[in-house]
Amino acid sequence: MADKRIISERQEAAYRYVSHDFDCLTVEEAAKKMGITASAVSQLLKSMEAVAHQLFPLLTRQERDVLEMLESNLTVKQIAPAVKLTERQVHRIVDSLTEKKKWFPGSPAKTVSYSPAMERHVVKKF
Repeated sequence: MADKRIISERQEAAYRYVSHDFDCLTVEEAAKKMGITASAVSQLLKSMEAVAHQLFPLLTRQERDVLEMLESNLTVKQIAPAVKLTERQVHRIVDSLTEKKKWFPGSPAKTVSYSPAMERHVVKKF
């Protein structure tokens, strides 16, 4: 027996057109390619997010480009001219990415420092 799909083929098509991992089109561009309205594409994505939330949030083209450059260890000063934006605009995009929980490589992870008192919480099973 074949596995049951949790998202429709139409939802998948909309996602692939709009997702930054695939075509990274705007909702309007995706609607044109699919032959439906932009609000219909938005509704498909909204209903898809309800069952496949791990695939969201989606990034805009600018967010995707800035994220790729940040992952390449470029600074905001280097990114701004490359994407034809001001440094302030790039900082806003970085803030948007942070809000969307797109964490960058090299960001310090929040960790707890080791202390000998932690040993009493370790359960050893042999």
